[in-house]
Amino acid sequence: MGIKPVIWVASSKCDLASLTGGARREIGHALFQAQMGEKSEKAKPFKGFRSAAVLEVVEYSVGGTYRAVYTVKFKGVIAVLHVFHKKSTQGKKHLNKI
Repeated sequence: MGIKPVIWVASSKCDLASLTGGARREIGHALFQAQMGEKSEKAKPFKGFRSAAVLEVVEYSVGGTYRAVYTVKFKGVIAVLHVFHKKSTQGKKHLNKI
């Protein structure tokens, strides 16, 4: 079947490029797995959506919490909807587990 192309919505591609190295690498790998028709162990259904076709990857890093939201709903493509650095301090709890 091959690698599915990625559609970047709005500033999502630039936002991914602006993340710290570790977060960018982990989220990029999860997106690559989606392109290959696989699902990363870090990809979870996005809260608020009933469909499993909208997924979220969360990466906890020393620099904060980073998230990417994407969908596999469209045939033959992966659409990256949003990539961002979460400013909440709640994610810092997870750093103790790293």
